[in-house]
Amino acid sequence: MDTNESVVAFAITGMTCGSCKRQVEAALNRVPGVSAAEVDLLRHTAEIHYNASIASPQDLVDAVHDAGYEVAHTERVKPPRAGCGCGCN
Repeated sequence: MDTNESVVAFAITGMTCGSCKRQVEAALNRVPGVSAAEVDLLRHTAEIHYNASIASPQDLVDAVHDAGYEVAHTERVKPPRAGCGCGCN
């Protein structure tokens, strides 16, 4: 894992359909430094993997706002360590 890779999770308000989900994902994936953004419509959340030397959490929040949605809560997520034994690798 890159030492600059960070993961953040957002609670997003205003999403009501699959089109909303796709709009938020696309907006987040356009931010330079984002390697992956996954939005869960049912939970109204997004998990974003990004390079912290290129993008900031505020850049990600701004992308969600620019897409027409609100970030209700932000949480830094610690990715699992390689070889942690949980089967994620």
